[in-house]
Amino acid sequence: MPGYLRKVLETNPNKPVCPFFKKVGACRFGDACSRNHQRPCVSKILLILNFYSHISLEQSIENEYGSDALEFESHERYNHYKEFFYDVLPELEKFGEIKQFKACCNEEPHLRGNVYVEYSNTRQAVKAYRVFQARWYGGKQLNIEFCGIESWKNAICGLFFKRACPKGSACNFLHVFRNPGNLYNQIEKDVQPMICVNFDGENDATGRNWRWSESPERSVKSQTEDKIHTRHKSRENCQKRRSRSHKSRSRSKQRRRSRSPHGRSKQTASRKSHKRSKR
Repeated sequence: MPGYLRKVLETNPNKPVCPFFKKVGACRFGDACSRNHQRPCVSKILLILNFYSHISLEQSIENEYGSDALEFESHERYNHYKEFFYDVLPELEKFGEIKQFKACCNEEPHLRGNVYVEYSNTRQAVKAYRVFQARWYGGKQLNIEFCGIESWKNAICGLFFKRACPKGSACNFLHVFRNPGNLYNQIEKDVQPMICVNFDGENDATGRNWRWSESPERSVKSQTEDKIHTRHKSRENCQKRRSRSHKSRSRSKQRRRSRSPHGRSKQTASRKSHKRSKR
């Protein structure tokens, strides 16, 4: 990969990183945000802005007199999303294997209808970007960006599926549709690499994975070192246990011999011989 493609573009280099843009890849203030937005030049995750559209998402803003929007049931919108999913997925799969496909049902303008597509390597993502950028779909011209999401668990709102999100439609985390057939729904088993990836599919940096706990993510190298260290510790502990068990057995044998009548007669005989020698 050329060196200039490995760089990360920054809007405010001297300012702290925007936490929402780092987790989600989008911010309600856009590039006018007072914090720093770090956007990779190339990555294997594509962000198609406002790709999915439905009238229920566009009628989210209420005026001061109330909303006169049409009412839609949840199953009607989900059936519409299923048609969109099965229509778009074959076109995206022409360029390579898809690891993740997430479509947002947020009502905020910066997240409304955003679609995230993660390919297995950067070469496939670049091919899809060159074909789909500025392409028309459903009377709308597509706008695609490369996204640097490191953890899907940190990006997706965990309370949305439980219907317990306290912020509702104003949430800045991803409220995503459930893909039909449970496709790309097992996010806890995903392994997310760093932003810089070779076109051959090999990671420039160590791959990272995330877990359910709030502990910081560690590289695969550190995990392997920890495994080796634990193995050595377990071996040492086994050896110590064996030596302790051997010592305890020898002590128990000695006690048994001393308690037995033959052992007592031998001890008394040795004591008598020792007294005679003193006399």
